[in-house]
Amino acid sequence: LTLQKDIDDSKKALALDQNVEINLAEEGLEIIFPTEFNFADVQAELFMYRPSDKALDFTTNLQLKSSRFVLPHKDFTSGRWDAILKFSYNNEDYMVTKKINK
Repeated sequence: LTLQKDIDDSKKALALDQNVEINLAEEGLEIIFPTEFNFADVQAELFMYRPSDKALDFTTNLQLKSSRFVLPHKDFTSGRWDAILKFSYNNEDYMVTKKINK
């Protein structure tokens, strides 16, 4: 049942007028929410999955001060990661995933 919910939440995220972006930036892992979102109403959680070493996996709740959030480089080691962002906005759940090579 959760797999189907994840699929549905991913489809909803792709259907947004402006997609959520997850990119590796100079400061760290950058997450940019749509500008039409009131960032104060976004509830978000980022799960960082390290396929080669699950001991490095971690989850962080995003405390948004704007439509942009940065997870600093110091918070995750170099290597391959799967970033899984789950968020709620206006009583709708969304999910975005991105493979990261740092």
